[in-house]
Amino acid sequence: MLLVSCGGEGDVQNVSAACGGFPGITGRASKISDGDTFRLSQSNGRFVTVRLDQIDAPEKTQPWAKKSRQKLAELLGTGEVCVVGGKHDKYGRLVGEVRANGVQVNREMVQSGSAWAYRQYLRDPSLVQLEAQARSEKRGLWSMPPAQNIPPWEFRHPELASKAETAQHHGLLGLPVHGHLAPECSAKPSCRQMNSCDEAKGWLAKCGGQGIDGDGDGKPCEKLCSPAS
Repeated sequence: MLLVSCGGEGDVQNVSAACGGFPGITGRASKISDGDTFRLSQSNGRFVTVRLDQIDAPEKTQPWAKKSRQKLAELLGTGEVCVVGGKHDKYGRLVGEVRANGVQVNREMVQSGSAWAYRQYLRDPSLVQLEAQARSEKRGLWSMPPAQNIPPWEFRHPELASKAETAQHHGLLGLPVHGHLAPECSAKPSCRQMNSCDEAKGWLAKCGGQGIDGDGDGKPCEKLCSPAS
């Protein structure tokens, strides 16, 4: 998802209520492809394909794909939609943060269990925390059996899943099998290795909870992070 430019020729930047006071490209959703991609119809008559940044929704042939698409359609509604901070990728899609009806759509898709935090392109670690909460509460796709919860990037590239399973078998990863790790996450942590609650929270956000969030509630190292009695 290489981002090559900010906006495109003919894209009109606006500051509107839909953008939450930020400059963005506005329009109405005219076609929902899946849970992270839709077509935006702009007021100047142009259409642009929008890809929600930092998240990844089920592919069309994966379980929960239809419900993920329906959730995105519900969030976008029929009113004005804004793409904030959008840049075009090599496929010509506008990749950015989407806002509609006062909702940050990218975050809500993850929080509702309708999409994953996309590790490979992640810049906001709080999305991993939202995903962990959705998983612990079995929202959306997390209500399915674990074997059906294959992240889309592994579904598209099965070799990634194979490498992750091998590494986890040897106890090397800090995420469940289905996860894309940053290089610094290759060493499996424990709460004894954490010097502070803030460090534990930072690791959870970036690398996931295995080893430091045993109950999967999105809160790491509970003894370390519990208020002093």
